[in-house]
Amino acid sequence: MSSRSDFSEIATRRYALALFELGQENSELNRMEVESKNFKELFKKSSEFISLVKDPTYKRNEQLEVINMMSNRFKLTNTFSKFLSLLCFKRRLFFLEKILNNFLQLVSKSRGEIKAELSSSKELSQTEIENIQKQLSENFTSEIETLKTEAYSFPVEGIKAAIKGMRDRKNRTAVLKNFKKDKHVILAKEDPILSILEAE
Repeated sequence: MSSRSDFSEIATRRYALALFELGQENSELNRMEVESKNFKELFKKSSEFISLVKDPTYKRNEQLEVINMMSNRFKLTNTFSKFLSLLCFKRRLFFLEKILNNFLQLVSKSRGEIKAELSSSKELSQTEIENIQKQLSENFTSEIETLKTEAYSFPVEGIKAAIKGMRDRKNRTAVLKNFKKDKHVILAKEDPILSILEAE
């Protein structure tokens, strides 16, 4: 059980890092931060959304359909939208909440932000709070990070390449339409795009 938990922690951090780096590359990081926070709110407020993400009985194409609808409705950034689709394809949507938490931590760290929690036996005045903030700012002028070396089962570059591939692939429908000879389409039983029942 521990090894499975360790894998999920490693995987979610790698996916979050890939999302963060793509957001930086495409200059969409600020918008993606807002989108991530909005999706986190859904985990708090929408039982239907939680069910879609967590319930293993939902099929890949069902998850994709809802995610695509949400992407269009909320006008999500291209990177964030394709990332969600990739999670559906990889059957990793279950980890979405953890990935978003890790992603938002990376965004916060990139700005040099440090989170601190203060417990006090009495209510603090605004002046006292400001003094504490000043002391923390002086003592922690740079980002504090614990460096860890871990063996990862897949590289961040691989995740980024998959997202870019989905984002940048060309529309070839015109080629298929103009091809005059017999056309054969190969699909699997649970193909997320084409229904085998409709094909029959």
